[in-house]
Amino acid sequence: MATIQQLVGRWRLVESKGFHEYMKEVGVGMALRKVGAMAKPDCIISSDGKNLTIKTESTLKTTQFSCNLGEKFEETTANGRRTQAVCNFTDSALVQHQEWDGKESTITRKLENGKSVVECVMNNVTYIQVYEKVKIPSSFWTGISYEDEQAQFNEQISILLFFSLLCSIIFIINILHASISKC
Repeated sequence: MATIQQLVGRWRLVESKGFHEYMKEVGVGMALRKVGAMAKPDCIISSDGKNLTIKTESTLKTTQFSCNLGEKFEETTANGRRTQAVCNFTDSALVQHQEWDGKESTITRKLENGKSVVECVMNNVTYIQVYEKVKIPSSFWTGISYEDEQAQFNEQISILLFFSLLCSIIFIINILHASISKC
């Protein structure tokens, strides 16, 4: 039987299914869904048994919330939704329930075969994320290796270039739409 302490640590996303469908159901536009799908976040969970902090880090955005288990709190999600949320640890799972604008979603985090499996559900639309625990390498104490630093830099540049291209396309579409409207 899993405990909340077994979820504590840094977890790296290795697999996801249903991202676009879930984000569409939540109300996220296509452009943000495309950009968000490229993110491969780390999820850092800390808890002392009553207090909980979940930080999600990616090259695109970092979000964090802290709460007391069983108590409602306001959470601003990565896509900007302001929700009323509550987290509980029940049946070997960390369950986070969000409510906003008459809508609701449930995010369940549990351990399966040493991996953190996150299931996000809204209106029977499910998004599954699978995370592996990050082991702190010995290089942590001496600094990041040059190869890792280059790989991170290249990933960040690729994401920035994609986002710039996406913004340019949206800008051109708006100009074309305005030109056609004048005709």
